[in-house]
Amino acid sequence: MASAADAHRVAAQLWPGSAVVLEELPGGITNVNYKASAPDGTYVIRLFGQDAELLAIDRANEQEATSMAAELGIGPELIRSMPREGYLVTRFLPGQQVIPEQMHSPWMLARVAQTLRALHQGPAIPGTIDPFAVVDFYLNNAVARGADPGDGYAWARPIADRIRQAVGFAMTAPCHGDLLTANFVDLDGRLFLVDWEYAGMSDPRFDLANFSVNHGLSAEEDQELVRLYYGASDERAAAAVRLLRFMSAFREAMWSVLQQAISDLDFDFCQYAAEQFAKMRAAASGGEFRSAMDLLEAVPSTAGGPDQGGLAGSGAQ
Repeated sequence: MASAADAHRVAAQLWPGSAVVLEELPGGITNVNYKASAPDGTYVIRLFGQDAELLAIDRANEQEATSMAAELGIGPELIRSMPREGYLVTRFLPGQQVIPEQMHSPWMLARVAQTLRALHQGPAIPGTIDPFAVVDFYLNNAVARGADPGDGYAWARPIADRIRQAVGFAMTAPCHGDLLTANFVDLDGRLFLVDWEYAGMSDPRFDLANFSVNHGLSAEEDQELVRLYYGASDERAAAAVRLLRFMSAFREAMWSVLQQAISDLDFDFCQYAAEQFAKMRAAASGGEFRSAMDLLEAVPSTAGGPDQGGLAGSGAQ
């Protein structure tokens, strides 16, 4: 497990002979992060967790995504990336941490939509986010190491197959893929995104769904997020987002099952997996999910769906 000693070792490499104050940052459940106050500025030292490849993390891809986000003005400046030595350093963003309750306000939804539009119209990056494939990848790695997913995977897999066909999932744009509240920073009226280790080419609607399920958006809020993102209401896009919320929770649940077997962080991944499986089942319950499935299964989307209209991913071809 990464420690303060490892952070001091990195600081000594970057600022030899200088006094650097380190402060561990809370919240990470894959890596360990330290705020480093150095003579020439403030930075974040990101110490990688173990067995990243089992979690479908490619550190070279993370480096490219982090650099791309900085160039787009929606992510922190990349200072150094050393995958083999187990760390990445970015400029510290001295902004305000967004709180979950704020994400439901119309003005914040508008800012989230604007930030995601900028990302999805950015240049192509290495790697992909395919939630339909990665749940199997996580399952195989988890079972091979003695973790038990219970009945959640078997229950969810047929639903996932229906969703993929209905939404016409297409990996056409650079996406973040891990839109938790903690990964947003509000600085000088702009929203920045941090933590790009799961980023890759994906379906823009999956990012919208990932944000939605992580923040418990209602169907009405999904419709508003879609309207803000596309510039007009889109019933089919909103339906796709509603269905892909299930896939986001399914992916997170299987990730949590695998973490039970491989992580050395002091975190209750068993409880977290139970919460994600419950969120997954909740996403598939109720008339809104059935209505969304009925709408898209009646005339399934193709090639990412006509609802994308060339808006997202246009710069990623």
